[in-house]
Amino acid sequence: MKPKATNTAVVSTITLILAWSSLGAVIDFETINSTIPCEGMVISNQFQPYFGVSFRRLDGGYPVIGKKGPPRASTIVPVNPDLDLYDTLHPSDPRANEFGDFFLTDDGVVGGTKQIIMDFNQPVSKARGYIFDIDSGERMTIRAYSDDGITEVGIVVLASGDPDTGNGRSTPWSFDHATKDIRQIRFKETGQSSSANVAFDSFESDYSAEPPPTSLDLHMFAGLTITGTVGWPCRIDYADHLTPTNWIALTNVFLPSSPFLFIDTTSPNSAQRFYRAVGLP
Repeated sequence: MKPKATNTAVVSTITLILAWSSLGAVIDFETINSTIPCEGMVISNQFQPYFGVSFRRLDGGYPVIGKKGPPRASTIVPVNPDLDLYDTLHPSDPRANEFGDFFLTDDGVVGGTKQIIMDFNQPVSKARGYIFDIDSGERMTIRAYSDDGITEVGIVVLASGDPDTGNGRSTPWSFDHATKDIRQIRFKETGQSSSANVAFDSFESDYSAEPPPTSLDLHMFAGLTITGTVGWPCRIDYADHLTPTNWIALTNVFLPSSPFLFIDTTSPNSAQRFYRAVGLP
């Protein structure tokens, strides 16, 4: 008969490490939930779990993904010689090769100017990104709010002719506040154009994702060391009260090694339990 086993517990920890840039994780639209997007794909709350932001339009719809090249989803960039580049930055833009193949636009229908809204899970103090192709009298007004579009806490106006604007150019915008008071950002074309389609890319903020709730339960299991002939079958019995007739068969094992450590997972937190190993013919 084996003596009562000593209960032991081993607790292991798993650490999840997230890599962030100096400001925050960049939304570049090159992947959506680990998959490559397609042109016209609707974007709403796909980035909410990790980036803390969702997208919508003021008219009740949602912005969509645009892709470089034809068909046109946002812009046409004329270059010399006589050539039209669809949804592509001008080759002379210093950041022309930095933005990948995908971007965000209002509805992907040429000739519509629709206001895009970014909603944050929790307030942020810093946010930035790029807008493409502000030209021909266009003006993009970007407003930050501490609520749902009522209390304005910041404004950026980018008009055609300003630095970094123009045909096929990437224009940076940013908010940098002392406190986390930005709950929403709205983008609206407020210039002379009534048919502007603008591309948005490389959004980031100082949002910090909160780790999901976790719990830990500690259970004590009996660890049995069995010594015998390797490869020979044996039966493991247990009893909660030690009498000659109380033995109950727990399992049969062929010893893979000797000694062999067997963990009885049927006995968490038992006050007492007795074990024996019986060789089988």
